[in-house]
Amino acid sequence: SNIEGDDSSFIVRAFLLTYQLLSSTNTFCTNKEQARRSSEIRERGTLIQKPLPPNESFDLFSFPNSDITWRHYPTITTTMKVILIPGMGCTPVARSNWYAWFAKEMNKRENVDCDLQNFPDPYKCRESIWLPHVEKLVEDPEYTIVVGHSSGAACAMRLLEKTAEKPLAGCILVAAAHTDLGDEDERLSEYFNRPWDWNRMAQGASKIVLFHGTDDHLIPVKEARYIADQLSFASHFEFREMADKSHFFEPWSEILDVMDSIVKE
Repeated sequence: SNIEGDDSSFIVRAFLLTYQLLSSTNTFCTNKEQARRSSEIRERGTLIQKPLPPNESFDLFSFPNSDITWRHYPTITTTMKVILIPGMGCTPVARSNWYAWFAKEMNKRENVDCDLQNFPDPYKCRESIWLPHVEKLVEDPEYTIVVGHSSGAACAMRLLEKTAEKPLAGCILVAAAHTDLGDEDERLSEYFNRPWDWNRMAQGASKIVLFHGTDDHLIPVKEARYIADQLSFASHFEFREMADKSHFFEPWSEILDVMDSIVKE
């Protein structure tokens, strides 16, 4: 049968509106509505935004004898930010342990940005200085992965308690402790002067992975095992106890595998 006039326009509208529901990157507006808005803008004497050339930011498509325009926006890719919190005394950061290797490897990945930064107060690593510093670096928690090593892991754990409402994309704890180990410097770092809030910590990131070496001579593996026991209720928590590893002074490939899995998620 032949379809003419309003029936044809109705079918075109139905088709386009259906397509809109299936594509989150497309929006529809009528040519009449565009003209009305443009007229209002000109009447106010201000051009809010100049039209962009087709195929630069979006494509415009119109059907013959229809007052509907299809505007297609390209998919926006968001960069995953990686923040590395170093251990006590690790300065300059780029010359310490595995940090430069890690940053170089991560920056080979598409849409990943790992920027090594020296931290203030590097020899005392006090929470009152480090935690506010890290919080400023976390601009978009949903697209941020925090990696903390040794004293940096303690800082990351306190950060997780504070990001429970807006979780990080991921957090990797390397050679972490939950006590000051009877060490005066660790006691003065302020991280261990109150109980840990394990429930909030678990909520602080969409994925949490803890690495610890069985031969760590600075932080005994029992420290990590205790942390793992406290977080074991969280399905997104994983504990990787590494045989024959010490305090992770050298690069190890497993951390890259974990990072890749978090980025893909």
